[in-house]
Amino acid sequence: MRDAKGSWECLAVDLWQRVAAELRLRFEFRDLTIRELTDELQQGRPFALATATASADREPLMEFSHPYYTG
Repeated sequence: MRDAKGSWECLAVDLWQRVAAELRLRFEFRDLTIRELTDELQQGRPFALATATASADREPLMEFSHPYYTG
């Protein structure tokens, strides 16, 4: 999600920023459609995804973790 100023904010964003800082990783947040996401994955580009819609047809392209919170 983005706040009124366009900055990314949510639990997944906060968690990733802390992990990346500890591991000294460079990263950028990007909005991608599902089609853009699968194209990027097939080309080996993304390192991590904060959110994605799990489905059987996408499982061969990526590994899904278990949810770390329930809404």
